[in-house]
Amino acid sequence: MSTLTYLNFDVQLERVGDSYRVLVTSPTGETVRAAFEPPFSGLELENFLLRAGPSRRGVRRVDSQEVEAAKQFGERIFSALFSSEVRSALQSTLEEARRRTEAEHDRVGVRIRLRLTGAPELAVVPWEYIYNSTLNRFLALSVETPLVRYLDMPERIRPVLVTPPMRIVVVIASPRDYPQLDVQQEWDRLQSALSDLKQDGLVELELLEAPTLPALQRRLRRDTYHVLHFIGHGGYDHRTQDGLLVFEDEEQRARMVSGQDLGMLLHDHTSLRLAILNACEGARTGSDDPFAGVAQSLVQQGIPAVIAMQFEITDAAAITFAHEFYQAIADGYPVDASITEARKSMFAEARGNGLEWGTPVLYMRSPDGRIFDVQKRRVEAATRALEINGPEPVTIEPQTIAAVAPAPAETVPLVIAPIPEPEIVQASVQEPVPAGEPAGDKPVVRSTPAVVTVEEGKQVAPARKHFPLPLVAGVLLLLVLAVGAIWFFTRGVPPSSRAVQPPSTEAKSHFDAGMKAYDIQDYAGAMAEFGEAIKLQSDYLDAYYWRGLAYSAQGMYDEALAEFDVILGFKPDEANAYFEKGRIYGYKDDADNSIAQFTKAIDYDPKFVNAYLGRGEQYYGRGEYDLALEDFNTSVKYEPSTSLCYLDRGQVYYQQNKHDLAIVDLTKAIELYPEFVQAYSLRGDTYIATGAHSEAVADFRKVLELSQDEYWRSHAEEQLRTLGEKP
Repeated sequence: MSTLTYLNFDVQLERVGDSYRVLVTSPTGETVRAAFEPPFSGLELENFLLRAGPSRRGVRRVDSQEVEAAKQFGERIFSALFSSEVRSALQSTLEEARRRTEAEHDRVGVRIRLRLTGAPELAVVPWEYIYNSTLNRFLALSVETPLVRYLDMPERIRPVLVTPPMRIVVVIASPRDYPQLDVQQEWDRLQSALSDLKQDGLVELELLEAPTLPALQRRLRRDTYHVLHFIGHGGYDHRTQDGLLVFEDEEQRARMVSGQDLGMLLHDHTSLRLAILNACEGARTGSDDPFAGVAQSLVQQGIPAVIAMQFEITDAAAITFAHEFYQAIADGYPVDASITEARKSMFAEARGNGLEWGTPVLYMRSPDGRIFDVQKRRVEAATRALEINGPEPVTIEPQTIAAVAPAPAETVPLVIAPIPEPEIVQASVQEPVPAGEPAGDKPVVRSTPAVVTVEEGKQVAPARKHFPLPLVAGVLLLLVLAVGAIWFFTRGVPPSSRAVQPPSTEAKSHFDAGMKAYDIQDYAGAMAEFGEAIKLQSDYLDAYYWRGLAYSAQGMYDEALAEFDVILGFKPDEANAYFEKGRIYGYKDDADNSIAQFTKAIDYDPKFVNAYLGRGEQYYGRGEYDLALEDFNTSVKYEPSTSLCYLDRGQVYYQQNKHDLAIVDLTKAIELYPEFVQAYSLRGDTYIATGAHSEAVADFRKVLELSQDEYWRSHAEEQLRTLGEKP
């Protein structure tokens, strides 16, 4: 099973006076700002919420009209949120994900992280039903585009190591002064839903006999759990603007527990990474405080991920959700991919007619969605690899060694290598391989299953020679050109220009059809529709803009330039048109004109970060490092959270032999984007230049782990051989 990873596409909504704006940051380096106007009135929203909560009528709906209503509602949200500029940024990110999937063995998707901290009143909107009519798909129903409600917190989240079974503490509360739940039936249903996972040793359920807060505190203190699964009543306190869960007290009466209070109890239990709240209104928030709801409060108090229900959910749907979700988690999926798998199963069970798949809401603070590191997969991978004989030692993590055979659980990674005796495998302390997997194509080798011994500090593998690396000019030039090319092909599209006059209805219809064709990369169809829009309205600048992009996508650069010149004829101060011309001249290897166009874009928009990066790349390609550095410094100033800015500046520092500064910037780029192959490669070269050979080896091995691209792999393999290492 290939690894599932994601690029993060951040959509931040903020209130500005009486209106809203959306700020989008994509991993391709784009930042887009646009206005957002909610596409529905309060009454329309309430009517949809009533239709989307079918279990409030006690039965599962099998009514295609409700699904059609959800599609229409979701399409309105999509159109309002994903304006042409935002849609372009999303399309660029999806294309980058597809490129990486094709280039590497691992599957890469796009995680849509919805940030509502600046507009908490919008949390009541069921964003999970966002629908792209062009693709005829709800975004949240595809593992390629999971949607999460993301909350930024200062603490860094690392996945907790879980050796199956995953331990789940279940709280089923039914106080006698509330409508009664059949506790035994709820418990039996949950056990039945997870029976095969229990039988396979993947999960372990434990019921909290007394569903009180003190009993939960004692249970967590005495044992280790990974998940809290709550079944019961929930509510919302309008007076305090806080969400509530209904526990029991010692007399089996209701005890209201706020999200803040429950979060304070759970905070110190670092193994507990997930809470699932099967209670009505568990996902609801206040209109002012983004952490007011139960789910948000738990995230604020340190739980990396919380799943709550924004509507009541039927028993059948809850069972389907629990089974598929826990199965996907046990398979090593990130939590957002796991909830998507559960949604798909709920959709299938309803035969495409139900809406309950949109009931679960995921609040998350983990940047990559990996809250668990499920040991089972890593142990199985190591065990399979041990059956393959081979001459070379490799590194795996100590927990994997301990799981394969009895061995001390050291706190440092280990290298396993065969020695002449066929029944013995020895291990020694060496460099780590990320994620505990074998590096590159090198297997973990072993003659026969037998005893593993650990001899800390002893070198069992053949001694490795280290040689200084000659800085070959040709290799560096290729590296520069490759990184520059990647910038141009992944930078994406900045915001489009506006029509001089509002478009007519007919012209707008052709333009919308062109955008749909563009979204599916039917560039010929897109150009035809944009052309029809222009015939109807000669000053329709958006149509010229997107037709220019369609020309550029097909390598028709002169035609594209002509489109942007038309725009500039109407609006000589249109910075985006100059920027696109700068990119096109870059494709044509005309550095002088490219720099001139980027400069004009900056003149009209002094904070146009992509223009600084584009001009800096051109200066860099000409060896004008001081000018390039000036532009990259400016880009970092205006966009300090964009990894590409640091990569670009790190390249300049490397060429100027300012290796310490280069390492700082490249490390920052990797922190912002942990799968940045180019940054690892260049940092490896920089480490070699400083004599830090072990650090260089680790970076080049990371390149081999992350990339299947021939250039990056061959460069890493060459550098490893130069260092006396075998790739």
